[in-house]
Amino acid sequence: MGQVIEGLLRLQEIENELIAVREHLEKLERTQAGQQRRIEQIQQEIAEKQDLARRQQSGANQLELELKSHEAEIAKLRNALNRAKTNKEYAAILTQINTQKADNSKLEDRLLQLFSQNEQLNEQLKALHQQLQSEQQKLQQITEQNEGTRKQLQARRQQLEQKFEEAARHMPPSAVAIFRRVAETYNGQVMAEIQQVNPKRSEYNCGGCFMSVPMETINTLMTKDEILRCPNCQRILYLANRSETHKTTTSKK
Repeated sequence: MGQVIEGLLRLQEIENELIAVREHLEKLERTQAGQQRRIEQIQQEIAEKQDLARRQQSGANQLELELKSHEAEIAKLRNALNRAKTNKEYAAILTQINTQKADNSKLEDRLLQLFSQNEQLNEQLKALHQQLQSEQQKLQQITEQNEGTRKQLQARRQQLEQKFEEAARHMPPSAVAIFRRVAETYNGQVMAEIQQVNPKRSEYNCGGCFMSVPMETINTLMTKDEILRCPNCQRILYLANRSETHKTTTSKK
């Protein structure tokens, strides 16, 4: 294996470590963000229930005013009933009183229903506030736990990035440029080992996309230190054991 390919494989090793560090950092952020979303969902639910409780209380207040108004009307009708001069007038006033009482009964039923609903809402709000407090404490714990780990990972990432740049300085700039371009496409997975499909046949695949690799590419990699890319996925190809591959291909001739 030539120096260029060996250098690229070294870059791949460092890049793999960097990928693991980045993924760990992202996982920390996702965990913290997920907990924050749970808190925001609870806060939203609390706000909605508080708004409903306010509207129900407003409705209850309105019903109480209507009840008071009806009771005042009933009191007036009773006074008028006492002053009635004829049976017809008495019966008419009595009918009005009974109608007002029936309306009051309906209003009282609605008022009791609203009181019951508000009690349930208050219980739900109490439970939600307790849950919110618990989740906020959990977020604080996660944040504190993550902080130390985050600092370690960030320091390690910086070390690896410096290590990558140091290794890259000893390589041809064009090779490093190709590595970086492919890394952007495949999340850092640049190098693809050539795999022999069947030991009895000279058939080879790209270890990245598993598509066929021409025999011409195998022959070139066995004899030259060149960057050759998979014709399908464009990853950089390499032979893990060039001498063993050479023996296999030679025996087939």
